[in-house]
Amino acid sequence: MRQQYTQGKAVTLANLATLIAAHRQDIKTAVAYLQESISILQRIGSPMADQAQGLLINLISEQIKQSPDAERFSRSLASDDKTEAQEIFQQ
Repeated sequence: MRQQYTQGKAVTLANLATLIAAHRQDIKTAVAYLQESISILQRIGSPMADQAQGLLINLISEQIKQSPDAERFSRSLASDDKTEAQEIFQQ
């Protein structure tokens, strides 16, 4: 029973993260909720941890795509000189 409650809490955190990211554009809070969800799911050995990790990866990927430097970063990775990519990444 306790594990079901704990898993329910983790799923709720993941759902809240999705809503917060979509409607409030508060990515920092959404990432924090997803990280907590993943931690709980991993601790109880739930296979749902992989799904929560997938949500986190998708959220971060979307943020990278929407970044004003995304195209510049992509081009710099394709070039031989990785200095620009490192500079963008460190910003």
